[in-house]
Amino acid sequence: MKDSRGYGRDPDHGHFVGKTASPTYESWRKMMTRCYNPRSVQFPYYGGRGIRVDVRWHDFRWFLADMGERPDGMCLGRQENDKGYGPGNCRWEDRLEQARNRRNVKWVEFGGRRLTLKEFADEVGLVPSVMYNRLGQGWTLEQTVAYYSIPGNCKSRRIRV
Repeated sequence: MKDSRGYGRDPDHGHFVGKTASPTYESWRKMMTRCYNPRSVQFPYYGGRGIRVDVRWHDFRWFLADMGERPDGMCLGRQENDKGYGPGNCRWEDRLEQARNRRNVKWVEFGGRRLTLKEFADEVGLVPSVMYNRLGQGWTLEQTVAYYSIPGNCKSRRIRV
């Protein structure tokens, strides 16, 4: 018997058609590779810095039971990047959510809201690189926005004041 995506039910887990693995199985396999294969290009960013997979999830069937099928257009993501892969820390995310949840994303709090620095820059009409540079020089978010709000201080046409 096959599921809605055409993957058969074999005694193990049924996530293959011939030699092609299901998207869910591929997500699981890539997660395991990132965390446990030192030859993986991504290993230094995962297994190399201590990111591990919950022992239960070493068996694909438990991963599948906890996460369900991978929805179309989604990726496996962790809510907290410094914690490992497991039932309490993983979810299916779209590409935008995953891009916002990287370790190198700078978050800012402004007006009671939490935004990525890029989202904030876009919202106030500043070039994100200008904001990164100013903050890197020790400016506060408020000083950066105030400086570019003064007529005549805007040197770039890309900045709306």
